[in-house]
Amino acid sequence: MLSKKECRSAIRTRVKAMSECEKKTESEKTMQAVEQLEEFKAAKTILAYWSLPDEICTHQFVEKWSKHKRVLLPVVVGDDLEIREYKGRESMAEGAFGILEPQGKAVTDLSSIDLSIIPGMAFNPTTGARLGRGKGYYDRLSVTLSPHTYNVGVCFNAQICADFKTDEWDMMVAKIITANE
Repeated sequence: MLSKKECRSAIRTRVKAMSECEKKTESEKTMQAVEQLEEFKAAKTILAYWSLPDEICTHQFVEKWSKHKRVLLPVVVGDDLEIREYKGRESMAEGAFGILEPQGKAVTDLSSIDLSIIPGMAFNPTTGARLGRGKGYYDRLSVTLSPHTYNVGVCFNAQICADFKTDEWDMMVAKIITANE
């Protein structure tokens, strides 16, 4: 079993070895698979994320679906994630870690979130375990989400890892989607 540190290191190496074309193709296929989920089709409010270069790209997905559904994005505020509504690219500004984040008021009632699309460094396809970057942002957020929220992990094929250490506070997802879905 890999330690979290060993798994993160192995995954970083795998993702760095991917070409931009591979990342783009896998991102498109993965997000198309998300769109086919019954939980996505039924969802009125979606929590997504504005992707970093080493994550499944969500930019086009967020822009497309914000015209049809309420799309929320996380914003790093201190040690936690604050949730804000995406209102177009013009409402975004660079925040913590160089990530573009929506401006405006925080959404405090998270019970309306029907589906959350969650990034991660690695996912275990058997257990639904998620390994993050190590700061615990999504682990802390997950306890504030409603039990009815359907959590979907999205990642590159290279980020699937069946054998990494987990702790009781680590976020779990109901489904993991890759380009192979």
